[in-house]
Amino acid sequence: MTDPDPKSPMINFDISGFIIESPLTKGGQGSIDMSYSSYGLARRHVQAGRNSFIVDGRRYGNANHLRNTDIYYTREQGGGGAYFTFNEEMGHNPAWDFSFVEGEGVTNKKGGAGWYAKLGLLTDQTDAPRTRKVTYVGAYYSLSGTAKDLNENGTDVLNIGVTYEAELDLHTGSLSGVSIDYTDPKAQRHTRLKLPDLTFKHSRLYGLSKTQRIDIQIDGPGEDLRPGAPHPDTPRTRHDFTIEGLEGEILGKQAALIHLVGAGPKGIFQIMLYRKELFELMDDPVINFPLIPAKP
Repeated sequence: MTDPDPKSPMINFDISGFIIESPLTKGGQGSIDMSYSSYGLARRHVQAGRNSFIVDGRRYGNANHLRNTDIYYTREQGGGGAYFTFNEEMGHNPAWDFSFVEGEGVTNKKGGAGWYAKLGLLTDQTDAPRTRKVTYVGAYYSLSGTAKDLNENGTDVLNIGVTYEAELDLHTGSLSGVSIDYTDPKAQRHTRLKLPDLTFKHSRLYGLSKTQRIDIQIDGPGEDLRPGAPHPDTPRTRHDFTIEGLEGEILGKQAALIHLVGAGPKGIFQIMLYRKELFELMDDPVINFPLIPAKP
């Protein structure tokens, strides 16, 4: 997409991401609020060219550079737009991977479907680490709820983040799982889930690993936009939902990053697993669930 030749060919690839359907609803005092009606997982075809690209037939162009790392593109026909966010390497130069958001059909009169994906170069076998096993730290994030008002102070939306250690065996392609039972001390939300061992082949999630069902439970204060929330009167709620499909890739030089995304009709999760030596360079490298070595 940065090739200066206007006649350069398009690059074709497929990528998976999660979808959040978001109709617009009328809020208090005539305001317009964005709610969440359903969630899902979708694989879309992308054709990237010089300052323009096509997603499943929807063409985008007219790039607007919002910041050094953020670019917004306008859809040529129909409502909506798309954002590219280049991730920075530990706060410095833009890295080789970036986030992509397509707001299909979004206008100021109706909602639309937001599609969120992580794009990057798959790790080539010739550029894999020389050691058999690599330790990662995963940043797990989930989102669930319908944005239904529980009272005047909050909605039923719940999101939570947790970090954990995992180990990738480069000979077998096996990535270790984790059992999480965690309460966020600030958000006061409690989550439980068990992520099984997963298998990769040619840097992509493989076989039965893509059809794993993962049950997630979250309870605690709902979304409350008041400063200092949650408060004693912040409404509480509970979500039990199932992830019904998984996608994942190993990205970057020396298998720097593993990306996992999963979705069901009631919620989504996303996991970014960084090689441990890279994670430790970040501002707040806290590991909530250290790796438990396998028994010999």
